[in-house]
Amino acid sequence: MSLLTRLPDNATIAEPALLKGSVGGLEELQQTALANREEYKNSVMNRDLAMENIKIVKGAHYPQAYAEGALSYVGSDPETLMEGTTYYGGIRLQIPIFEGGLMKAEVSEARSRLRQAELSSEFLRRSIETEVYESYVNLQTETSVLKLAAAQQEDARNNFTAVEDLFSQGLAPSLALIDAQQTLLLTEREYVNARYEQQIAILRLNRSTGLFGKGF
Repeated sequence: MSLLTRLPDNATIAEPALLKGSVGGLEELQQTALANREEYKNSVMNRDLAMENIKIVKGAHYPQAYAEGALSYVGSDPETLMEGTTYYGGIRLQIPIFEGGLMKAEVSEARSRLRQAELSSEFLRRSIETEVYESYVNLQTETSVLKLAAAQQEDARNNFTAVEDLFSQGLAPSLALIDAQQTLLLTEREYVNARYEQQIAILRLNRSTGLFGKGF
């Protein structure tokens, strides 16, 4: 280790802190993903804007009423009959009589955009839920593998301790001790690999739920 890393002889090697998986069942994790994934929130916002745009397009072709008001002051020196303040107001009504199907075309286009936004949002939702499901199942699998590897490592350690005691008393051959030691080393390596894979599975689940980099 010192040759590879060039660490000082007094360097302390410590295990990194283990990541903890997200708490909750599959459905809860999927809802968490939909609430945290920025791309899905953007798709929902685009869908809502497309829905609002239909109202705007329709409203632009409805009769429009405008209220107007003003005042003016005329002064002169010397004074005249035209001098004074004038107030006036009125209401203007604009009614489209013929538009050549423009409203229908624009509303149809707005509805088409809404449909596209809805399909895009729905496709993204299903994709995110599938991604969370796969990450969740993978984590469950890797956790089971880790538990099995830990149990095998413990059995191998107990077996090595027992064989080592028998060997020290001259009741077991050196070959049995070597076999027990090799078995222990193999199970330790399998345990380390299983723990690594489980940690990677946790990271993937956190990423799929939108929690990656948020303290989880």
